[in-house]
Amino acid sequence: MSTEKEVLTVLKAAQTGQAGSSAGSDQNMGKVWFYLKDQKLKHWYCTRASETAQESAIFLQRLHAYNSAAVKEWQSILAGIIHGCWECMQAYQASKRRSREVYLATFGEQMLDNFFDAVDKWEMEVIIQGLKNEGLSPADIQDLNMIPEGILFHIFANPSLCANSSLLAPMVARNTGKDITGLSGKIVPAGFIVLSVNDDERVRNWAKNQLTLFKVDVVLSDFHLYYSPIFEVLLGHLGDRDSGELPSAFGTITRGISICGDLTHAMSIFPSDLLLNGIPGKVVVAAFKETVKWAGNVEELHAGVLKFIGYFLSVFASEIWANTSTTYPEIIFKNITNNGRLARLI
Repeated sequence: MSTEKEVLTVLKAAQTGQAGSSAGSDQNMGKVWFYLKDQKLKHWYCTRASETAQESAIFLQRLHAYNSAAVKEWQSILAGIIHGCWECMQAYQASKRRSREVYLATFGEQMLDNFFDAVDKWEMEVIIQGLKNEGLSPADIQDLNMIPEGILFHIFANPSLCANSSLLAPMVARNTGKDITGLSGKIVPAGFIVLSVNDDERVRNWAKNQLTLFKVDVVLSDFHLYYSPIFEVLLGHLGDRDSGELPSAFGTITRGISICGDLTHAMSIFPSDLLLNGIPGKVVVAAFKETVKWAGNVEELHAGVLKFIGYFLSVFASEIWANTSTTYPEIIFKNITNNGRLARLI
């Protein structure tokens, strides 16, 4: 049985880039795995788990690249952990960023993209099997509330699954007629934010309605983990729409002007202090300036753009004014009133 001291030594080496791909790293993974397994924990990722357990679980995500009986056992236990605790599920999804940036940092970006695509595929297979165990399949489901709660939360906790999966995204799109009552009161599954800016108007309107069912008053550290990365991607897209570069999970977002109002709605469900302290100011300012410019270039002013500008001025005014010229308020006014467009909108 591995000791906590041995495990901490392995984790520290991995965090500082000392753990390579030599045969010794297999031994290191074995030490960490047997330590975590022997704890017989019901929680690996949420606050009920110790910091050592959480870091061990994140470190072991690299096991997805292997295929053995031990790996299948680990995957089976992992599936039970994340389906048994929605907090573990949300933390697990968020921890992929740390896994990528800390424990897998020596690998190239394309290799990491392929690795996490494979992880998404594994998660989809786990969900499909979970549905099968209940006598269900994605093609047969006529009401999302039929799905067991742990599996349902999983579908929406990973944006790649609910928005981009060839099997699960159509199932979601087909069942947008009812509220998901089983998840009411939990923290917002990150996928609903991505769905709220979906290119299918029916899906995004349904997703925006679902956002009101969830708990949004989370601590800042959780906001940083779960939601900041998503808002950074979406605001980054607004700030540089011509780049065309978006992670695959965001491949189905709307590219039209309606994204301004849709994104404003998704952000506005959270307390302002979380947005102000949880999203980098430079990302906010870049998105705001590009949207103001956009407002000045389009023939007809869109209500969503006006909503976006007004909301951002109410929440991020200090950041905006600190990073723009003294004449910028006049530029905003001219861009939204040019050629009588504001009057026509009203």
